[in-house]
Amino acid sequence: MQEIVKKKAPVQATGGAGFRYENAVAARFLLDLLGGTNALGVDFGRITRIDWQARDSGWLADDLVITCMPSGGDCRTAALSIKSSQQVTRTGFPKDFVKIVWAQWLGVKTDRKLRDSNDALVLVTGSLAHNVKNAWSNFLRDALSTAPERMAARLSQPAADDGSQSSALQRALFESFSCPQVLRSNGDTDHHVAAIQLMCRVQLLHFDYEVTPSQDHP
Repeated sequence: MQEIVKKKAPVQATGGAGFRYENAVAARFLLDLLGGTNALGVDFGRITRIDWQARDSGWLADDLVITCMPSGGDCRTAALSIKSSQQVTRTGFPKDFVKIVWAQWLGVKTDRKLRDSNDALVLVTGSLAHNVKNAWSNFLRDALSTAPERMAARLSQPAADDGSQSSALQRALFESFSCPQVLRSNGDTDHHVAAIQLMCRVQLLHFDYEVTPSQDHP
């Protein structure tokens, strides 16, 4: 019988890179807490609390949960899924993250329903292609300032010889947020408008802490 030899695992998978990266991201938000800044943006306001592994508080993305207080507004919370490897590509967002976002939006197996709040889910990644970053940034900017129905129409596949109001990459990002089949019986999930509303609660952050040299390390 031929001996089965296991292949060596990548160093990134065995050397604790994921834990190092998660710790570095947490340290960044601790610095924000102390310095009055916020990597999530000025709209979130000042960070008031940071929680680790917060699944017991209803968050399905529970690596890190950031509580913020905007000036003159109600408390906002952002739940972070932190991955050191590349997650978002030209084909869109990873299926496991999309499933988590939809479950949080619909309140599946959690009392914390994203749709009824002003909170957000954040995917933090250590690797992100420049064109993907720009496409998502432009998509989110337009979605936040446009009625969901109009935004969905812009993202429809253009007819032959017809102009388009969105790029192929933006359409791929949008299509990757189709509701997973296992969740489609839990509410309004088929309509493109629901996907646009959900995506407006998603942030994508890139910190290159695993790169040498790093541009993001203090």
